[in-house]
Amino acid sequence: MKTRLAGFLIGLLLLIAVWLGIRSTFLHKPVETPISIGGSSSNSNQSSKKAILPRHSVGSSQRVRAPKKVAPEQADAEISRLLADDKVPVLEAAQGLIAIAADAMVLPAVRAEALQHGLNLTRDEDFIDLVVVNLDGNLFETPEMQRIALDDAYNRGNVAKISSVYSILKNAKGELRDEARELLAFSTQSDAEEIGDDMAKWEAIVKAQLLKESTDE
Repeated sequence: MKTRLAGFLIGLLLLIAVWLGIRSTFLHKPVETPISIGGSSSNSNQSSKKAILPRHSVGSSQRVRAPKKVAPEQADAEISRLLADDKVPVLEAAQGLIAIAADAMVLPAVRAEALQHGLNLTRDEDFIDLVVVNLDGNLFETPEMQRIALDDAYNRGNVAKISSVYSILKNAKGELRDEARELLAFSTQSDAEEIGDDMAKWEAIVKAQLLKESTDE
């Protein structure tokens, strides 16, 4: 009788041990991380995006509201804030800086500094909306600012470059105007000497070239 009881208890203990082992296996089974197309996990994919995308990058379709008007005496401090504050998106900072550069009430040296920083932050996709409208209106009217804008144009894509240089050509004088004419002729494969200061011809050439650039994209 004792032998049977002992055997029964041993069997029962073995069953309990097996059941506990199976339960432990299921409870501690590692969860498989879903794999995205391309062989990387969703977590690693997000990390890659953070590493690749520029900080505070804003698409050209995501326009921010117009920058607030800054008092002329506060312009220098506002430039520092826009450049130093990591919470300010790049596009918003560029808009604010370009707005300061276009404000005739601000000191010329401060305006020139704002323009330089603003151009550095402006992508080609946003260049027409942010910069060319001001160049067309001759709001960057000092030779220093026109020089900054012309130097910047050399490093732009064709659409931004041609638009910028044509606007500078319309408003600049002296050597700046001559340099703008030569750069525009080179960018549109035109003869600067033959066209000279015939702005009607330059306008037609620029329109045709910009149309060609848009159809080639």
